[in-house]
Amino acid sequence: MSLELLDQMLEPLPYALRDQITGYANAIDESGEDIFATAQVPFDRTLLDRVVFLAGVCRLWTLVDWQFSILSNSLSILSSSQVEGFAIGRRRLDRQSQEFVDLDRMRTELLRRIRDLDCERYVALRSVQEILLLLREEASGHQ
Repeated sequence: MSLELLDQMLEPLPYALRDQITGYANAIDESGEDIFATAQVPFDRTLLDRVVFLAGVCRLWTLVDWQFSILSNSLSILSSSQVEGFAIGRRRLDRQSQEFVDLDRMRTELLRRIRDLDCERYVALRSVQEILLLLREEASGHQ
């Protein structure tokens, strides 16, 4: 698991999203020794590669899930007032709009990919240190 694998996973996504996740993963990679020191874990390049990949996946999930949740919840609130959607510029957003459908599909496919990679337990973690500590714990046989 590394930056290369993360890049492969991000390839089909929009450039702005790919760039944001790649920048985040690179920053973690560059700060690896400090992250390990803060967590009081001896530095290990292989472990850092896994942390970088998983942190990138977590960030991607967070961004996609939040965007979907914001849009879906907004539409739910509006529908309680018998409003089925809203316009932003020339685009109308509702549950049948291409943007909503695409975001829902992206979220569903990403969750499937996370499950296929057996990474689901990491996406709930809130910090890079938590990812590192869980990986270290798993490597030592304590799950």
